[in-house]
Amino acid sequence: MKKLPTIMAIMSPFPHSIEGSQSLSQASVMMRENNVHHLPVTDAGQLIGVVSTEDLKIGSSAFVPAGASADLMVKDVCSSQIYLADIHDSLDAVLRVMSEKHIGSAVVMKNDKLAGILTHSDICRSYANLLAEIRPDSSGDDAA
Repeated sequence: MKKLPTIMAIMSPFPHSIEGSQSLSQASVMMRENNVHHLPVTDAGQLIGVVSTEDLKIGSSAFVPAGASADLMVKDVCSSQIYLADIHDSLDAVLRVMSEKHIGSAVVMKNDKLAGILTHSDICRSYANLLAEIRPDSSGDDAA
């Protein structure tokens, strides 16, 4: 019997995170430059949340009182409810939890350190690759 893959098989390895004290505009630039939609948020190296492009949109349109800075910090808008997964967790179990709880990303840890992130984009890319592998060869198919 073939062993099921772990989350490590399809996650995005982790070169990127952002400090909670950085501005939303800095987070937006980092996401755009690295073509990502989620960033783990840290405070002095400790994971405190996850910020998504959607969080940035909501935070950017938030009412800013007179005299307050128009550029909120990442920690002001990030989600502190983080789904943590271990790098060795089975992929099917992680996907099931994400589906049942409507979670957009799983932060992947290895020995209590950030190792990667699993997002809907990673899942869709992996599923598309799987479908391409199992698709019957249509080279002799007359249908157009």
